[in-house]
Amino acid sequence: LIVLDNIVVMWIPKPSFMNSLSQDWQTKIIETILALAFMFTYRKVSLKEYGLTSKLETGSLKPIIITFFLITVLVNGVQYLQDGFGGHTGTERLLYQATMPGIAQELLYRGAMLGLLNKAFGKPWKIFGANMGWGAIITSVLYGLIHGLAADVHFQIYFFFGKLLITGLIGFALAWAKERSGSLIPSIVAHNFINFTGSF
Repeated sequence: LIVLDNIVVMWIPKPSFMNSLSQDWQTKIIETILALAFMFTYRKVSLKEYGLTSKLETGSLKPIIITFFLITVLVNGVQYLQDGFGGHTGTERLLYQATMPGIAQELLYRGAMLGLLNKAFGKPWKIFGANMGWGAIITSVLYGLIHGLAADVHFQIYFFFGKLLITGLIGFALAWAKERSGSLIPSIVAHNFINFTGSF
């Protein structure tokens, strides 16, 4: 899924009306479409198992809200201590951070990939009311790696351990939210909330 996503993103030319935009809307729109297309066509995993439902498990909302409030305070507090507040970053960036990363990445990582891995490995563990398994760990490591590894045009690899660790842990919390609620909606909202509040 990740390789297909990257090939398609590189292959499709950027429309001219997007050239003036500072954020990479096209990539996230393509990721969203690919993840949804996969989930609607690969039906050995049900849409509910992918988290494509608006029905939340009873009693799941309150612990999820508390958890992500604390995570947001912690992540933004650490960011502030390191860098201070960045000031206003522009309306387009705020709108982008409030929508696209959470939609695209949650559908791909906590939707399609987690659904597939849960089918393969099962969910034998109970963690704070959520049935979880190796799928949550694998997707969290991958999610950490996409944020903690970078390469330049000379194929020099850069490794940012702090970013990998923080985003990997956030990824695990997002997987927990999806499994605890049975829906991708809380993880999408929480993801975008963290990104949005971290943009100031």
